[in-house]
Amino acid sequence: MSVNHQQLKCYTSKKSRAIAVVRKT
Repeated sequence: MSVNHQQLKCYTSKKSRAIAVVRKT
């Protein structure tokens, strides 16, 4: 579960970053 939570956090961070890039563009 700990690993899954970390993976989810990484995925969310990546997604959030991607959205930020799209908004900036």
